Amino acid sequence: MMLIILFIFLLVVLVFILLERKLYKNQQIWNIVLFRTDGQGTLFSFLNYNYFKRFSPTLRIRTSYHYVIGYADPFLFAREGWLYLFYEEERLQAPAAICAKRTKDLRHWESIGIVLQEPFHLSFPFVFEYEGMIYMLPETRHREAVILYKAIGFPNRWEPIVLLSGDKFVDSSILFHESKWYLFTTVWYGHQDGLRLYVSDQLESGWKEHPLSPVTNDLHCARCGGAVLKIGAKMYRPAQDCSDYYGEYVVSYEITELTPTKYHEEKRVVLIDKQNKWSRYGGHHYNTASFKDNYVVAMDGIIDDNSINNHTRKLFNWWHNRHES
Repeated sequence: MMLIILFIFLLVVLVFILLERKLYKNQQIWNIVLFRTDGQGTLFSFLNYNYFKRFSPTLRIRTSYHYVIGYADPFLFAREGWLYLFYEEERLQAPAAICAKRTKDLRHWESIGIVLQEPFHLSFPFVFEYEGMIYMLPETRHREAVILYKAIGFPNRWEPIVLLSGDKFVDSSILFHESKWYLFTTVWYGHQDGLRLYVSDQLESGWKEHPLSPVTNDLHCARCGGAVLKIGAKMYRPAQDCSDYYGEYVVSYEITELTPTKYHEEKRVVLIDKQNKWSRYGGHHYNTASFKDNYVVAMDGIIDDNSINNHTRKLFNWWHNRHES
C-alpha cells in the first residue's frame, strides 16, 4: 500500500514539473561572475579562462521582505590590501541599493552589506580614487541628475555632489586624461538618446558638453557597459549592445582620440556574449582591477532563477498587491 501511495505521489510531482516547464515561463535575474588571470594580463586575456567566483541570488531561497532578485553592475576597487566589489542589489518592493563585498585573498569574501541607499533607484556604482579622496558615481536617473558621491567614511558614508541635472542620465563614467576630466553618459527616456560627452577642468564642478556630443547615436554602443579603462597607453570604453534588447552584449571600443574638441573610437572585440552558461541570455557590464599580482575581471549576466524562487516571487507579489489595494 505504501509503495502505491509513494508511486502516486511521485507521479503527481512528475506531472507537475512537466506542466510547469510547459506552461510557466521561468523568471530571469542578473548575477555576477569574476575571472582571474596571473600577472597584469590584457583587456581580453580572461577570454580563455573560467570564472573563479559567482555571486547569485539563485544560490539561496529568498523569503524575507524586500528580498533580493538580482546582482548587477559590478565594480572592483583595490585599497589597503583589500579588493572591494561594489554592485547593484535589486529588490522587489524597494528601490535598488548599492552593496559591497571585500576580500584579501580572492577566496574568502566578507559581506559589507548596503553602503549607499536612497529613496530612488541606484545602480552602476563606479568607485575611484583621486588625490587621496574616494568617489562613487552611481546611476541616479530617477533624480534626473548625475550625482557624484564623495566618501566621508569609506565605504558606507557618502556626501552627494550634483554634477549635471535636467535629464535622465544613465550609466555614467568619468575619466581623467591629459589634465582634463571627461564624463560619458547616456540620456534615457524609454530609449537611448545618444552617448553624451562632457568635459571639465575640475572633477566636482564646471562641466560643459563636448562640441561633438552626442558622440554616437548607434544602439550598438551608445550606452556605457562599465567604466572607461586605461590599460597601458590605451583607453577602452565597454559599451552595451542594446540593438535587439537591453543587456544583450558588451563590446569594447578603443578611444583613439580624446581632447576638449575631438573624439574618436573604434570597435575592438565582444567582451560578453551568449556562449557561456552564466550569460546565455546576455550581459551588460565589464570592469577590471589589478590586485596582488592578479588581473581580476568582473562581469554580470542574465540567468534563469530557480524554480522555488519563481513561485515565492509570485506569492510575494500577490500578497503585496492584496495588502496595497
